[in-house]
Amino acid sequence: MYDLMASITHKLINGHTYYYIRECQRVNGKPKIIWQKYLGRADDLAERLDAMEQVTAEAFAFGLPAALYAQAERLGLIALIDTHCPKRAQGLSVGQYLVLAAINRVCQPTSKQHIAEWHQRTVLRRLLPASTAALSSQRFWDHMALVSTEQIQAIEQKLAEYLHRQLNIDPRYLLYDTTNFFTYIETDTPGELAQRGHNKQKRNDLRQLGLALLVSRDGPVPLFHALYPGQLHDSREFTAVLTPLLARLAVLGLTAEDVTLVFDKGNNSPENIRRCAAYHYVGALVATHYPDLLAIPLSAYADVAPGVKAYLTSRTVYGQEHRLCLVWSEAFAASQERGVRLQLDKRLARLAQEAERLEAWIRGEHQSGRPPTRASVQKKVSQMLRGQHMAKLITFNLQETAEGRVRLTYAVNESAFDELKAKLFGKNLLFTNRLAWDAEAIISTYHAQYHVEDAFRQLKNPHHVSFYPVYHWTDQKLHVHAFYCVLALLLAGLLLREVRQAGLTISAAQLYEQLETLQEIVLLYPRPRRTPKAVTKLTQMTTLQEQLYATLKLERYTAR
Repeated sequence: MYDLMASITHKLINGHTYYYIRECQRVNGKPKIIWQKYLGRADDLAERLDAMEQVTAEAFAFGLPAALYAQAERLGLIALIDTHCPKRAQGLSVGQYLVLAAINRVCQPTSKQHIAEWHQRTVLRRLLPASTAALSSQRFWDHMALVSTEQIQAIEQKLAEYLHRQLNIDPRYLLYDTTNFFTYIETDTPGELAQRGHNKQKRNDLRQLGLALLVSRDGPVPLFHALYPGQLHDSREFTAVLTPLLARLAVLGLTAEDVTLVFDKGNNSPENIRRCAAYHYVGALVATHYPDLLAIPLSAYADVAPGVKAYLTSRTVYGQEHRLCLVWSEAFAASQERGVRLQLDKRLARLAQEAERLEAWIRGEHQSGRPPTRASVQKKVSQMLRGQHMAKLITFNLQETAEGRVRLTYAVNESAFDELKAKLFGKNLLFTNRLAWDAEAIISTYHAQYHVEDAFRQLKNPHHVSFYPVYHWTDQKLHVHAFYCVLALLLAGLLLREVRQAGLTISAAQLYEQLETLQEIVLLYPRPRRTPKAVTKLTQMTTLQEQLYATLKLERYTAR
């Protein structure tokens, strides 16, 4: 049995006292020195203790940038971009700039003016070393100018092939949708992409960009994107991108039996459906265009899942035979009813205010101003009842008094509300050219559309994987901006996919939070007359962080 002890001792040599730290063990009942280290004289120890009080620490982002860099390495992304966008072997390559921009979009979206500051506060200062001058906004713009739309398409095609053949990204269900992003590009700035149109974030006053995206159901992993003018309707853009999109599928060697395209009703047109016929697809129709189907009672529907019923039929749509699936969801019906009730309450409150205002005129409480007329009140009330279903659900009447004043009465049309609730609430009409599919297959495939909707939510999130802010004005730069934003979405999607494949049930937001708080701490120990000694440590990890660290093999990026 051995006892291990550490102690400080001193020795007197030539009249000077020197201190040592040593470890002793008791062996067979007798103490024995097994290790000893020289500490110096008393003055030396005092100097060291003083220096210890001056230790400084710097924190650097480690977990998230390192994990994203690992995904870029797995794809060989830098080399792939450099192959298609070569430049002189001087400074950072085009691929390095674009990968840095993509990782920045996931971690901390910023302008190119501040990307150097961000870079120096992350582990990327070691993994992709670059000077502040090399990361100036001008250097970024210079390298972005070397990337054409043709090169972007070629790079994306190679990525799609790699994702399909090497990473086994599931290509059977491909989800297509579009969205738009507002910009602050001035009206007189030349360009075809930034245009005014119906903005989905209600910023119709600003010029906007349209983005079409094709993602796999195997997580929000993008396989195709296209940037288009902001004023184009979804169906017109679908027409424009169908040729390159279908060509992308052909290059991947995917046949009609392999692939089912999923798209929303905004992309419907006879031409689009005709051209999609080369592949299978699932889409949605405007249910109100088929009143005979909406009139079918729920008792004729079949149960598909708890709270979900479906009615199957066949019909010629856009000149072709399709399987139609009318779906009713209890949760969706309740949500629609709440939404309509809320809008009703708002309209009724405004009508009450208007009725009271008119009564004040009748009572003679207004002595100045032009009195309201029947025509002016009719116009005002009609404007109040704008909005889906409101004019049908609220009836109103205008009466004139003997003095020519106007009185307003109104009521909710409960029978119209009951009819709306019975015929429309909770219903969605799906269609497909997979004529043998049952309701469950049609519904589950269409509901996978949430993957592309989730991708758009991430691109509009100001904190992670963000398309904003847009600091570029020319069409060519906007194309490159969209490209590295889609690359950011790809890296983030692959990261989440890898973690989930390892058995960790975690959302994207949780993943970002856990990796963001995993930091690299550099301790700087002052040394007299010498460069401070740097010691790098990681912050203490939670159990989940330890699992992520091991799963993603992040130890390869720790300082040696």
